[in-house]
Amino acid sequence: RFLVMSRHRGERINIGNLVADVLRPTGQGSAEAGTAAGDAVAVITHPHPWLGGNMDFPVCVYLQQAMASLGFTAVRFNFRGVGGSKGWSTIRGTSEREDIAQICEHAQTQLGATKVLLLGYSYGSCVALGALPDVDVAKGAVIVSLPLGGPVWWLLGHHFTAAASCTKPRLFVNGDQDSFMAEHSFYTTAETAVEPRQIEVVEGADHFWHSPEAVESLLRIVRDWVSAARGCEAARESAVRLETGVSGRVEAVQSDQRVSSPAVDFSSVLGRGTGGH
Repeated sequence: RFLVMSRHRGERINIGNLVADVLRPTGQGSAEAGTAAGDAVAVITHPHPWLGGNMDFPVCVYLQQAMASLGFTAVRFNFRGVGGSKGWSTIRGTSEREDIAQICEHAQTQLGATKVLLLGYSYGSCVALGALPDVDVAKGAVIVSLPLGGPVWWLLGHHFTAAASCTKPRLFVNGDQDSFMAEHSFYTTAETAVEPRQIEVVEGADHFWHSPEAVESLLRIVRDWVSAARGCEAARESAVRLETGVSGRVEAVQSDQRVSSPAVDFSSVLGRGTGGH
């Protein structure tokens, strides 16, 4: 069972004007997913501050623990104006994109990150999408419970529009019982995002992921998406080493022909892995 029910929390720190929780990689990652990512950091964003959202929402904690178990340094944080973070929150989340950029800069300068994976939940998924094209170190995003049904689109849809043509890989996951976005609307919207992207719907899951079985399914989907990237990168590197040993040079086209890539190739997001699935 992949669901992490531990109440363990990371180290609470201040990153500029923001309060954050930093969880270092756990031992489970190297046993289950191969070599730890090392220079890879996961940044998790939370639901809308005006509706009580903060980094301690259970889904945010589950995602943090799951990413740490896969070898990432996983960072949750409170957007401006929430739970000790200074400043004023905004209803449309435009300024909160700057908060993501600030956390990513800290990941680079203080945590040694060369690549960051954004994981956004609810409102946080919209803001993460909006920030993705403009934050160079952010190499991809996991979008959980996109809430863009009905009138919410007029508040937060500009984030999706900003990232619709972004070619960084994204994983979209919603529940089929999500009250903020109907399943059909979710598919229709997510499919307008350019490739590479993967779209998943979890049966029996609502917006708040109350069902433990639904949470397990969510985390399994995220783990498989991440593990596929690691397996792809490891295979590519093996092909490079083999060709180098034979001829002293590597032709990229030949390497691509020898190695079969997953449907969503986001190997640049992550560090090396020997495991795969």
